[in-house]
Amino acid sequence: HAPRYTEKQIEEVPTRVRRLYRTSLNNDVEPIMNDEKYFTLTNELVSTNRGFYTSDPSTTPSEVKFKRNQKYPGKILVWIAISEKGISKPFFAKQTQAINERTYFKKCIGSPFDAFSEQLS
Repeated sequence: HAPRYTEKQIEEVPTRVRRLYRTSLNNDVEPIMNDEKYFTLTNELVSTNRGFYTSDPSTTPSEVKFKRNQKYPGKILVWIAISEKGISKPFFAKQTQAINERTYFKKCIGSPFDAFSEQLS
């Protein structure tokens, strides 16, 4: 989903872009992009993996016919950073619940980002 901006945020865009541009002209900044993605531990995102096919339903094992689903399936968080000097090592974390801001900064931005910054030096 595209981010939703308030009118005030939209009005601030030109000012912020000019400030970023002037700062980048000094050559004392290096942009670093980072992103994260969650992947489920099941293969049910592919629609053809959600069911089963058989020529004889009576011989199909019950664990295939009646597969249990977790309400909140486990996920893996993958985080990576990119700069003009290179790409960070991917950071993986098993996610069992919703991640909050403190955990995100500590686990994603903190140690993996620090390691990437040291790698660039």
